[in-house]
Amino acid sequence: MPKKKPSPDIYNLAAETLGASPARCVVIEDSKIGLAAGKAAGMRVVVTESYYTGGEDFAEADVVFKEIGDNFGIDDLTTPGSFWLNPPTGRTMQEEVCEEDPGADECRVYED
Repeated sequence: MPKKKPSPDIYNLAAETLGASPARCVVIEDSKIGLAAGKAAGMRVVVTESYYTGGEDFAEADVVFKEIGDNFGIDDLTTPGSFWLNPPTGRTMQEEVCEEDPGADECRVYED
């Protein structure tokens, strides 16, 4: 990558490579720089604090964990739950995507 984090380039490339809308992606990071990159890419960000980053300000994160362990699973990333600091809105993912990017493939109406 020509630019390192906090540039969102790496996350934009990942979404593009997977053919996924950034609004449907979840980033797991451990630093404020990584958090900034994920948010700049338009993605939800889960932060796991590390020994080195435990004192950083993660207020912009969607959720912050001391560690991810047995009480956390992939379904938790896509289901509104009590651990979300900035919980999903209750709208469908398609509604969120279309609000952010009305031109996204998911939002197009095709006529016969």
